[in-house]
Amino acid sequence: PSGYYLNDEWVSLACRARPFPAPQDLATCMRRKRLYLFGDSTIRQWFEHISTHVPDMQLIDIGSTHLGPLISANVAAAKTFVMYRTHGPPFLTAKRPFAALHYAANELDGLAGGKDTVVGISLWAHFTGFPVSFYVTRMRGICAAVVRLLKRAPGTLVVFKSANTSYHSVYQSDWLSLQLDLVMRRLMAGVVVILDAWEMTAAHRFPDNLHPDPVIIHNEIKLLLAFVCPQEG
Repeated sequence: PSGYYLNDEWVSLACRARPFPAPQDLATCMRRKRLYLFGDSTIRQWFEHISTHVPDMQLIDIGSTHLGPLISANVAAAKTFVMYRTHGPPFLTAKRPFAALHYAANELDGLAGGKDTVVGISLWAHFTGFPVSFYVTRMRGICAAVVRLLKRAPGTLVVFKSANTSYHSVYQSDWLSLQLDLVMRRLMAGVVVILDAWEMTAAHRFPDNLHPDPVIIHNEIKLLLAFVCPQEG
């Protein structure tokens, strides 16, 4: 196991993660940071949680749908910027306007990067209905884009959030999600930070859900920020 919960707080066994006991600690860590999130609705939960739980963050209405781009910022005081955008096809749910769909690899190629830039990526939920080879091709393209980003801006932090436990049915089952997750871990190992959301959802007392409870999301974000700000101050 990569960790366990104690009083609803995730204790990592993979690293000595810094705790963030107060919401203001999250805001302090994110000061002057630019966080770009690309992927499905499970990483959009990060955007939504940060926007509502980190002090002084404000949603900026640019007329976009839940597909993005969604923007939240604290420009005046902390110069913090957070953006979410969905990934490109395929999708297993409702129809989406084509203009709103952007491939993650293309978005990564458009980033300048740098020591104050953090990139979070997670796409798996909509790929469970397709052959694993299809997912392998997509992951290779994203991995190549990450390598290009790190070459032009070595200080950029790139974090890949793993799949989480969700369904116990044949359709979109956890078994299918796990196969994709194993592919992602193998292709991305040594290239990015991998945040183990699978263990963080499997170990919690709440029932498995495609969209985990806010308590779990909060712990995921604190673990993310432990890589952003490993030291206090």
